[in-house]
Amino acid sequence: MTRNRRHILVLLIYLAFFSLLFLQYPLKNCLPGNYDAWMQIVMWKTLLTKLQSLFSGEFLGTFFYPAENVFYYGETSLITTVIFGACKILGASDLWCCYWIIVLVFTGAAWGVYILAGNYTKDAGGAFFAGFAYACSNFLFGGIDDAPIYCALTTGLALHFFLKYIHENQPKHLVWMAVIGGLEAYVSVYAFVLQSAALVLFALVYVRSWASWGKVKIIAPRVLLYGLVPLPLIAFYLYAKAYGNVYFPWPVHLVMDGTSLRPWSLFGVLPGNLLYPATTSDYVVWSHVRIMAFVGFGLWLLALLGLIKAKGRKIELVLLALFGLAFSFAVKDLNVLGDVYRLPFYYTGDDSLLNFFRVPSRFFILTSMALSILGGMGLSVVRQWFASPWMKRAVLAAFLIFHCLENTPFPLAAYPMGPMGDPPVEYKEYFQGMDDAVILDLPSTDIAVVPFEDDYLFGFNREFIYMHWQLDHRRHILNGINGYAPSFRVYFEGLTDKVFYEGNLEAFDKFRPYKLSHVVFHKDLVLKKDKGMEERLKTMPFLELEMETPRLCIFRVLPKEDAPRRDKTVNRD
Repeated sequence: MTRNRRHILVLLIYLAFFSLLFLQYPLKNCLPGNYDAWMQIVMWKTLLTKLQSLFSGEFLGTFFYPAENVFYYGETSLITTVIFGACKILGASDLWCCYWIIVLVFTGAAWGVYILAGNYTKDAGGAFFAGFAYACSNFLFGGIDDAPIYCALTTGLALHFFLKYIHENQPKHLVWMAVIGGLEAYVSVYAFVLQSAALVLFALVYVRSWASWGKVKIIAPRVLLYGLVPLPLIAFYLYAKAYGNVYFPWPVHLVMDGTSLRPWSLFGVLPGNLLYPATTSDYVVWSHVRIMAFVGFGLWLLALLGLIKAKGRKIELVLLALFGLAFSFAVKDLNVLGDVYRLPFYYTGDDSLLNFFRVPSRFFILTSMALSILGGMGLSVVRQWFASPWMKRAVLAAFLIFHCLENTPFPLAAYPMGPMGDPPVEYKEYFQGMDDAVILDLPSTDIAVVPFEDDYLFGFNREFIYMHWQLDHRRHILNGINGYAPSFRVYFEGLTDKVFYEGNLEAFDKFRPYKLSHVVFHKDLVLKKDKGMEERLKTMPFLELEMETPRLCIFRVLPKEDAPRRDKTVNRD
């Protein structure tokens, strides 16, 4: 079999495996998470509808009103948006679009590591195991709701072409490295930064191979190309940071504390593992799942064997693994008002530029890649102990099965798609044609709070539902949530608490400059905190009940001069 045909066959095998593994999601009408997974669907659809409106001229409205551009406030994966759009054109539902994106991301991650591993072992079985070990891991399944960040396709290919240049001295390989590697930013800016760190590390290891004036003149324009490919996207985010009133609602030290690895994280097993008991039952907060960095005892043993016995250069893999470990672990204490936080060494304050790396566990992606390739090299050593081709295949199959059993929770954690369905029919019908409407959806959730009353694995926030519904009714809403937020969203959050939760009626007038015209209360999204809100809304003198159904109440905001005289507060009871 030719090399190219083998590469295609490996890609198809990975695709078949992950297609079957993740088929449980659409069959159960579920998503892999109800935090970032929901956010990604909203942002994918938002970008697609805005692109369509360029040709149709249709009024779309926006969440985060009066934000000029909602994409300032959270990373949008443009390449996965293209996949989402292609699936929609083919008639797929949101759920099936999400399914295919997850399948393709994990397939691409496996194939990228497989291609890179081919530079370290000539054994196709060992390289195949390396790709499978990376993508089919407890660690990646813990971050499945944020899958694009873990996609190693472009990273694997960029490092592969860098090594081909080092070994073959052909500048065209650097061009491929620059173009493919630069495209990683359009999958995930975070992943692009990690990839760039890996490329710098590899370049330092091989400095003697290119550190001459003649080669620097060849390399420099290719490196410039690597920076130019993602430049439009990076410039956009820099502009957003400077002029978008961007606000990060979580204290950075708090996020880093929750997402830094601990020693026990290397043994952190997700619930439902086929071989081992779950490490802990505390899976309410999404960040806790991201630090489950177990990748299997078998992989660690094979990596150790590959490090000791496999022939060839391995120093860059060792350094890559150590680099990822060093940046992902909490190693120092910070005392804030009596609370002690465990943080990585590079934390220097909440305003530091290094706070872009506020989720340290993601550095373990680099460690996992290096371990997988070393594990593939170790398996190649084991396969060399057998002369029979059938025994070699049997050894490969045995290690693949064992790795899968060690790492795969089954069934995977799944969350009903139901709440993300269409808005109530009467909601859309009422606001039909009202392009000037500005809506506040209630009950509302703090943008930095996860108000759970169940044992879901990931955080839930009703703002996701309101954003999703906004894409259907297409009227302005003050609500919204993202990794970041406009500063006025935080302002509205405070006003919402004062007026609708604390009963401070006088504060309502601060909404008026933003042209708030309606308040919509959703009866089936009430948590304990919201008990009694419907009755309070009906007594507020500046609101007039326009419509009530079993699912919602729609209130019109009365002009200030028409609102009857009122007391400054209303009884919350």
